[in-house]
Amino acid sequence: MSDNERSSSSRQKRRTRNERRAKLRKFFRSPRGRALKKIAAGLVITGIGVAVLFMGVKMAGGTFRGLIPMQEFDSKEYVAETPVSDIVKIVVDDDRSTVRLERATDGVLRVKYCENENEGYMISESDGIFSFRHVRHSSAIIDLNISITRPDTEIVVYVPVRYTGSISLESENGDIIVSKIKGLKDGVIHCVSGNAKLSQCSFTGDLTVRAEEGEVCLEEVTSVNITARARMSITGTSVVTTRDVVFNSQRGGVKFDSVTALTFEIITAREGSVELGSVKGSQGRVETASGSITVGIHDDWNVTAKTTGEVSVPDARGKKSLSLQSLSGDITVSYVSEAK
Repeated sequence: MSDNERSSSSRQKRRTRNERRAKLRKFFRSPRGRALKKIAAGLVITGIGVAVLFMGVKMAGGTFRGLIPMQEFDSKEYVAETPVSDIVKIVVDDDRSTVRLERATDGVLRVKYCENENEGYMISESDGIFSFRHVRHSSAIIDLNISITRPDTEIVVYVPVRYTGSISLESENGDIIVSKIKGLKDGVIHCVSGNAKLSQCSFTGDLTVRAEEGEVCLEEVTSVNITARARMSITGTSVVTTRDVVFNSQRGGVKFDSVTALTFEIITAREGSVELGSVKGSQGRVETASGSITVGIHDDWNVTAKTTGEVSVPDARGKKSLSLQSLSGDITVSYVSEAK
């Protein structure tokens, strides 16, 4: 390309840029252009306001509650009218509060809770079922504001010693805690974002515990069958069943001092190790994606171990079957003494 040609091309580019700028200036002087500038300015101001709001939230401790007054709740108590001997199932369904079950000292089934003009509970006693369900009186439009300004609340259900029915407990945003309740039939525990913890509890039927986003903790729990599933860890001291134990953790791992079951199946789907201080039963299977597996046994098992990591298992071959598998974690099986 000659010098004259290059000079002509440059002049043409400048002319094109100038024409574009002139068209833009003309557009922004028009009514539509002026309206567009106002919208853009409004978006900028809104963005600055949101940034300032979140800076204030961070300075207040990472929560809107430091900036907005909390709602007020009235504490209430409901005493069941149905005799305890006629109740076969207790149902609690809440999407805001922590649910807690404790042993009643006076032999009366009752519930302590909080409510206000925006939300309350629907209580029913019918066909042997005691039902306690959360209801909202507000519209969906102001529900976000209610959520932000809502303090932490708790439902406490006091269960008499004479109660031998089932329990079904669900909480969307709170924890579920059951302590020192014995002689129950079946138990269904479901947490969406909270954790589930049961301690010193016994069931004559089946127990199912599920924590979609949280953890499960079982301490001194007995049942016919126990199934626990959690996104995070499943831990505890001891679980005893007359039949099966099934634990499934997505990424937190599984750790127990002792597991007693006819058969047990323990799986960590993504991350996390499995540590069982001692196992008793006739058949077991443990699988991890990448974590290690550590198991203590009291007598001879027929152990099969598969992993790309290190393996240390006894040479003995018993009638009981124990299958252990990990993609890359170490596998260790050792003899442990009986607890005194």
